Amino acid sequence: MTENIAQLIADTIRSTLDPIVKAAREREHNTPVEIIRPKDLQKFTGLKSTARDDAVARGDLPAPIAVGERAVGFLASEIAAWQQKKIALRDAMAQTDEPQAPSAAPEPVKIKKRRLRPNRPRA
Repeated sequence: MTENIAQLIADTIRSTLDPIVKAAREREHNTPVEIIRPKDLQKFTGLKSTARDDAVARGDLPAPIAVGERAVGFLASEIAAWQQKKIALRDAMAQTDEPQAPSAAPEPVKIKKRRLRPNRPRA
């Protein structure tokens, strides 16, 4: 079973790296590359600005490139590779998960009630 998981992870990594290598080769040939501005990136990733910045800082999302003095953008090919990596990871997890019996309903959370003080007349 662990060999199957290891092979699945290796295949996932290989399929993830293929688009990245392809994108790098395309850049070597000086072909125009589409740049996605941060405000438009939410359509492709589903991440709002704070989550996007956190993902870039963690290395989960490709870093932006400087487009101008105060402007940045993301390479569309890298974002497409990121999307494919996420899809491959989802599919890999779906294959390794075994169906489980539905669990019992969780216990309700007990909320401690605050004791209210009576109003005191002001002097």
